[in-house]
Amino acid sequence: MFSETRGVRVTAKKGQSLYLYKDYHALVVGISEYEKWPDLPSAAKDAREVAARLKEIGFEVKLALDPSAKKLRKVL
Repeated sequence: MFSETRGVRVTAKKGQSLYLYKDYHALVVGISEYEKWPDLPSAAKDAREVAARLKEIGFEVKLALDPSAKKLRKVL
C-alpha cells in the first residue's frame, strides 16, 4: 500500500530508525446547497468520490457534506 512507503525515514544518533510524516489527514467538504447562490448538485457526490480515493491511498478522511458554519468550525 502506498501509505506504508511514503513519509520520511531517518536514523537517529543512537542508530534507531525513525519514520516521520507517515500519517496523512484530509478534510473533504462538499457543499451542494446554498441559500443565496445556485445549488451545485454534484458537489456532494464529488466530495464522496474524493474522500473514497484518499482513503484508498491511506489518508484518514473526515467528510463534511453541506455543513452549517458551526459544524464546519467544529470539524476544522
